[in-house]
Amino acid sequence: MRNGKEIRKYIGNGPCAGHFRERVKSAGGGVLNPRGFTLIELLVVIAIIAILAAMLLPALNQARARGRAAKCVANLKQIGVAVMNYSSDYDDYLMLAGVPDPNNPAAVYPWVQLLFELSYVPGKYHLNFNSTLGPNNSHGGIFRCNEHIDQQASYAINTGITAGPPSHFYQYLPSGGNYVCYYYKAGQIKRPSVCLYVTDSERALGLLSNPTFWSNRKDFRDNQNAVPAFRHSQAANMLMVDGHVGQFRRADIPPLVDIRTNDYFYIARGD
Repeated sequence: MRNGKEIRKYIGNGPCAGHFRERVKSAGGGVLNPRGFTLIELLVVIAIIAILAAMLLPALNQARARGRAAKCVANLKQIGVAVMNYSSDYDDYLMLAGVPDPNNPAAVYPWVQLLFELSYVPGKYHLNFNSTLGPNNSHGGIFRCNEHIDQQASYAINTGITAGPPSHFYQYLPSGGNYVCYYYKAGQIKRPSVCLYVTDSERALGLLSNPTFWSNRKDFRDNQNAVPAFRHSQAANMLMVDGHVGQFRRADIPPLVDIRTNDYFYIARGD
């Protein structure tokens, strides 16, 4: 780079020389001495950065939400593999909603615990779900949706088709209460792509003692803030009996015709 003396020699006494000398003088004798930013210029830059951040933040949040929803879908697909393996080993019967606790007949082993105990999923149930982990439990492996941090699991099984004789749900038959529950072999469900198996779930608002493990038409009808949980941009991820995972908004759930005889989505009976 030329120094100031060389540049002045190069300019000489030409028509630009006087102007150049004035510029050098005003710059304190240097040739390249850029001034700093003024306060107004700094404020303009900060304002532009703030505007760009405000424009990008919603897009980043949406991308993060899509990523969590995709992870949830992957969880449900793995759950689908586990329950289908169970069916293969148990004469094609669907996964049991739960069985009595052998150490406490008044308590229930939910289906999630059964999958751990029977080694259809790796790990130990009590290490993933227990009261000592508290309400902010992020454990759970494939049973934990990142949008649902809770002491209990993030998914519920449809008791309308999984209430086998060992299950306490077995007592709820069409002649009984509104908790209409049946038990099927997978092959008995003629339209498995439109019959619910496992869904996103959460506890009913204000009912922290309620479990998240089970879903049925009555809960959906009577507890609008309970299972299924529409937590992915107002939609719920659902595993259907055929093994595919779909996303349903509340309005996508087929309307109830008859809770005991005509509700294919929940009990595989009717239209």
